[in-house]
Amino acid sequence: MSKTSKPLLVTYFINTLGSALTWTGLPIYLAQQSGDIKRTSEFFLISTAASLSMLLVGGIISDRVSVKSAAVTLNCVSALIMCAVTIAAKHHHWLGVSIGMFALFMVSAILEIVENCWFLGLTRSDGMDSAVGSRQSWKAFAKILGFTAGPVFFSALGEKALIIDALSFGIVALIQSRISPVIQKPSLGNTPPIVNVLEGALAIVRLERSSFLIAGGLLCGMLSFPLVNAFLTKLIELSGGSENWVSLFWLIGGLGFTLSGAFFKKVGSQFQNQTRLFAALGILQVLAASTLLAASPVLVLLGFSLMTLVNPVFSMLLNTNVFLLAPNDMKGRFNALSEILFELGVVAGLLANVVVPLFLAAIILRALIFSKWTQGHYYGRPQAP
Repeated sequence: MSKTSKPLLVTYFINTLGSALTWTGLPIYLAQQSGDIKRTSEFFLISTAASLSMLLVGGIISDRVSVKSAAVTLNCVSALIMCAVTIAAKHHHWLGVSIGMFALFMVSAILEIVENCWFLGLTRSDGMDSAVGSRQSWKAFAKILGFTAGPVFFSALGEKALIIDALSFGIVALIQSRISPVIQKPSLGNTPPIVNVLEGALAIVRLERSSFLIAGGLLCGMLSFPLVNAFLTKLIELSGGSENWVSLFWLIGGLGFTLSGAFFKKVGSQFQNQTRLFAALGILQVLAASTLLAASPVLVLLGFSLMTLVNPVFSMLLNTNVFLLAPNDMKGRFNALSEILFELGVVAGLLANVVVPLFLAAIILRALIFSKWTQGHYYGRPQAP
């Protein structure tokens, strides 16, 4: 990992911590203040809608302009939006809060693509596993702190807790403005954005193994939040909604994601031609998902801990390969299209109300797809034209 990309890890930690505080604390605060329990589910809906609408914009921006300039600008805009949300919350203008958060989620969707292209663009291909694993661990650790402290902060500070998130964006913008060098972007001329999107989509379809990127993105999405939601729902059912069990659930999830980053950092480069390894990961996930059929909250937590340890490995592997296979002038659009497929997988999994047998089938199919695709095709081999 380059010295330049290390400060970006710090910014990932700060941003993730601030966002995690708001993500868990604000919905509960709004539900308490407005008396509308639906506020707790509203965040997920507007977040998904914002992501699907703006990810492609992030891809185009990443391919057109300096990712450093874009990231600094977007973080400054995010800080201003959070200040506006704070004012709206202070005056109990709940519609204004929702509109502000939707705007923030749109900016965050663009920022996610821009910062990912910046971070991976500064990383050598043979060090990609270490860099992505480190980022996963730092972000997961920040989420543990944020998810745990969010409700406490909002209970103590009310809407003033939003200032913490605003400050995190401002601090990140300041740090990023001092990072060099800047990745030079190839000129796309005056080509209309819709043409840029179509070019990126066609380039993905023309790849030798485009089915991996498409199926991999959809399956990773389907086996992310929908699977976590299935475990949480089962735990609440078995524990009677005990707050202690739910708190332990999120703590275990955070630790699992952190350890998965360390695991990928250690053995990510070993995934080329490792059919047995993918088979083992698939079997572990099948065993983990099978605990959804158990009648004990202890077994459900054990299954969830195993799932959170193994599951992110597939997403990290997909993320690195999407970036490495993309042509230099299309990395942003490739990344954006992959994220859109992931989000569509999440939506499909939730709408379908996926049951355990379908989860098991999706896990096995994903393991087979990754095993087949990575035979001689990891770390950019073969390279895209």
